[in-house]
Amino acid sequence: MCTVFLYADAKIKLACQAAREWCKRLQIPDEHSVCSIANHLFPHCKVIAGHEEAIKFLQINAKDFGIKRMRRLPVSGAFHTTLMKPAQKMMEKVLEKISLEIPLIPVYSNYDAKIYRSTDEIRKKLALQICSPVKWEQILHRMYDRPDNVPYPQTYECGPGTGLLSILEMVNHNARKYSKHVKV
Repeated sequence: MCTVFLYADAKIKLACQAAREWCKRLQIPDEHSVCSIANHLFPHCKVIAGHEEAIKFLQINAKDFGIKRMRRLPVSGAFHTTLMKPAQKMMEKVLEKISLEIPLIPVYSNYDAKIYRSTDEIRKKLALQICSPVKWEQILHRMYDRPDNVPYPQTYECGPGTGLLSILEMVNHNARKYSKHVKV
């Protein structure tokens, strides 16, 4: 996995497709020839995940696809891609066995950026999320989209860093003005 910072005219879907084709030319089996967006962070910044050879291909050919910069993530898998199918199947089995309740406050699904409406929907979308890209940018748009006369809510990021507030700044500059960091 790696974070990719993109120029405005980047062709990230084409880049991922080319990386998959490169893997196939290296005779990597189709089910392992994976390269896709794993997380939509903010405009011009995504997380890409896939086969090691696909990521190497992107690093070598970054400029050809409008990739400004790439940063490898210290993770042990290509999360939020089809390479996680075995984990998704296990998650489905676990979710069948546990009791769930509808959250008391709105909770957005990373799968489709919509609020969970039922426990069946929670089970389904949590499992699907394992092999699907995280829609963080889209969630922030939904949470903070409002008419001009409706104030933004106070937002707090609790923890050692301010990464989420930095992302909010890139997605909605005005909402960020009503946000604070609480160091813990």
